[in-house]
Amino acid sequence: VTPQMQAMQIRSLEEWWGVTDRESADETLAWALNEGHRTDFKEFIESLQSTGIGEMEMTERIEYLKMNYDLSEEEAQLSEQYYEMYEQYGETAIDGWDYCRALNLVSFYYLAGYYTEQEALDKSLEIAQMVQPLFLSWDELVGSYLRGYEYWAEESSEERRGIYEDLLLREDNPYAVNYQTTLEKSW
Repeated sequence: VTPQMQAMQIRSLEEWWGVTDRESADETLAWALNEGHRTDFKEFIESLQSTGIGEMEMTERIEYLKMNYDLSEEEAQLSEQYYEMYEQYGETAIDGWDYCRALNLVSFYYLAGYYTEQEALDKSLEIAQMVQPLFLSWDELVGSYLRGYEYWAEESSEERRGIYEDLLLREDNPYAVNYQTTLEKSW
């Protein structure tokens, strides 16, 4: 890790995550693993469910959201899309987003000097072993990640999906590794 790369990661972690040291790194990782955006998503869905929105047609839902939640047309459409995510994938629809970001954080912490290489590898293995049984395939994990991105960013994940699909076609495709590979320490 070059000093420039380390400085860049330190700045990025502070700007995007509020992480400034080992303690805040650990706290942020714990948040991503134990709560994350999926907690907000579940609470949002529960609040919508309590209104009976699941019994309404899509156009009725959008009008209901605009009138009762004082949302713009775009905000109401987004909220309706999130509810459709829930209907199709359940309350764990976006969990992959938080877990993938937790794995990213561990690598960023190593680059910033908050974790040693050994700590980063060990923590990555621990997280991967926890996440692997929650999804059946790379496609399922990536789909959950992309839905989470859409929820968090309030925009389409089409560009990110394109990157994933491009990677699938590459000779050095990282997703060619069998998703069900036994994850064990090899360092």
